[in-house]
Amino acid sequence: MSAVSIIMPTAEVAEDIRRELTKKHDLSELQRMWSVRLPQLREDFLRGWVTNRYADWELRRHSAELRMELSEHATYAVAVCVIDPLSEDETRFAAADLPLLQFSLESIAKEALPPEEATVFNDANGSLVLLFVNREEESVSDLTNRVNVRLTRLLNVVKECLKLTASAGLGSAGDFASVPRSYQQACQALQERAVYGNGIAIPYPETSRNGGAILLDTDFERQLEIAVHTGEREKTDAVIDGYVEKAYASADSSELIYEHLLYLSGVFTRMIQTQGWSMQRVLNGDYRHFIALDTLVSKDQIVQWAKRVNLNIAAYTANERQRSSHKLVKRIIETVDRQLEGDLTLHTLAERMYVNPSYLSRLFKRETGEAYSAYVLARRMEKAKQLLLADAKVYDASAAVGYQDISYFAKVFRKYWGVAPSELRK
Repeated sequence: MSAVSIIMPTAEVAEDIRRELTKKHDLSELQRMWSVRLPQLREDFLRGWVTNRYADWELRRHSAELRMELSEHATYAVAVCVIDPLSEDETRFAAADLPLLQFSLESIAKEALPPEEATVFNDANGSLVLLFVNREEESVSDLTNRVNVRLTRLLNVVKECLKLTASAGLGSAGDFASVPRSYQQACQALQERAVYGNGIAIPYPETSRNGGAILLDTDFERQLEIAVHTGEREKTDAVIDGYVEKAYASADSSELIYEHLLYLSGVFTRMIQTQGWSMQRVLNGDYRHFIALDTLVSKDQIVQWAKRVNLNIAAYTANERQRSSHKLVKRIIETVDRQLEGDLTLHTLAERMYVNPSYLSRLFKRETGEAYSAYVLARRMEKAKQLLLADAKVYDASAAVGYQDISYFAKVFRKYWGVAPSELRK
């Protein structure tokens, strides 16, 4: 009995120890999982904060749960930073590499800015967000100046490391509750790249600007259509450059730039649709910008896009003209071969086909390499020869190829073949 009584308590203790160890192991695993998930949870919280997803009490509770020291009495400023659109002459990277480049930007920012100076994370669009907080006794103006200096240095480091430019928009500084407003201002400031260019930090303009209406420019539209129609690329580029320079000289905000951009896209749309062509077929890859003009964020990008669109329209116009030319020349040849006995003068044929005689003459020469009159003569003389070799009478052969005057036919035939028509009869 004594042996059993000793064994039983020992087994119970062992079971208690096992349960305790299991509990500690489970707690340790939970803590490990929490530590792994914590950075992602914090980033999700920050995204929610800047997009105004939480009420004040939720911000306090979530920040405490995530062990984030966020002071309600501090002053905050938000900056948004992105890699600028790649230029057309960029050969190292393509548009598909932008997410990777944006990740590189994030890595550079985390190295360049210590955690106590700025919190670095990505928003839902993949843009880099930098949340700055003031130091002790630092004024709002001092915070703003410090942020401007840090952003400028960051953009310079990006340029040195990646050999590409990045731009940043900076919202105004404010208290804990104004962070979402500062974030929205930073995003809007970033759009001002359309005015100020790439590779710089742009503060949010505190004063509102009222722009005038974008007026119809019939002279510009006429010059552009003529240049595209004639295929003069240098002239087309000059017209585009002139319009964009004029737009930038009169616009002091991205809103007015995009007004000009909307007008420009409307001009292109009319040029294409009045011909009955498909926008997507004419524009190819540039069609996407027509349904998302806000993807054009700089002067250079707008100019390059406009010139590409013009090239697409000009190339499609030339191709359609070529196709029409082939069809018209084919129709001319078929008419001549079918009606050698009829009136085949250039004016008569042009009138039937509703085209200008001079245009018809130039078109035929360009497409076939010989003059229209020479082609008609060759076809008539070949047909007359075949008829005469088949023992047709001279006057029948003459009439069959459109000559009513037999003597004139004989003269033309001899000059062409070197023998009289009668000599070919069997």
